[in-house]
Amino acid sequence: MDQKNWLIKACNLHDEAIRLRHQGQLIQAEKLAKKSLKIFEFTHETEHTDIASVLVNLGRILEIRGKLKHAQNAFERATNILSKLPEMNIDMLRLRV
Repeated sequence: MDQKNWLIKACNLHDEAIRLRHQGQLIQAEKLAKKSLKIFEFTHETEHTDIASVLVNLGRILEIRGKLKHAQNAFERATNILSKLPEMNIDMLRLRV
């Protein structure tokens, strides 16, 4: 599979994880978010906004599931990525998240 197809797959997994989170299907949502994250980590540099976006969603899932330490780690990693972006890019990302 080429990089474009991997990215499409990662985006679809992330979208599905968000949908499942909204439906309360948290175990499945967590699994899909983690799969999406692995693909993005494989296809992108480690400080990419797509990774931060998935980490925010994963953090929300983990927080709801009561996995607070893991949620905190996801949120801190996302914050670390976002803090390195120019201010305009952070505002754009807020619209996506």
